[in-house]
Amino acid sequence: GNQAASLWVQKSNFRQDFACKTGNTLNSVQRKSLILNGGTGKTLLTPTVTVVNHSCPFCTLLPERIVAANEAGWIVRDAYPVTHGHTLVIPRRHISSFFELVADERQQLLLLLDIARAGLDVELHPQGYNIGINDGPAAGQTVPHLHIHLIPRYEGDIPDPRGGVRWVIPHKAKYWT
Repeated sequence: GNQAASLWVQKSNFRQDFACKTGNTLNSVQRKSLILNGGTGKTLLTPTVTVVNHSCPFCTLLPERIVAANEAGWIVRDAYPVTHGHTLVIPRRHISSFFELVADERQQLLLLLDIARAGLDVELHPQGYNIGINDGPAAGQTVPHLHIHLIPRYEGDIPDPRGGVRWVIPHKAKYWT
């Protein structure tokens, strides 16, 4: 709802749009790249990046790329989006697999996923989402730092979206025929 949507921090056009739709306004500190602590209401003054791997693009994120954050991770827009609004949820800790997360990290990253979805709903109004993780090279992971894809989907963006993520193995995707 509004609480999750209010946690989404985006470019000024979104902030103005959100303020108009909800009656909420953001102060000057918030306009300068506010990073919220995942629904607790605590404001992190700057994103604290512990660089674990200097060659990892997610360990060396520029602060201006970060849309929102909590103690466990960040929300960023994908640098190579497959649809408008393609977003990533990335843990702060440099790990490569979802299965390396501890329970609290997993909970906090899923909260960020909810926040990202709420923001995209307000900003872009997609008709659906694909949520995915490429976990390991055999699954197509190219950056060995865990990241969760939130891909907004729009009616007509492809001719027949049935099967969704099943298309990673094309000859098994069309199970309904």
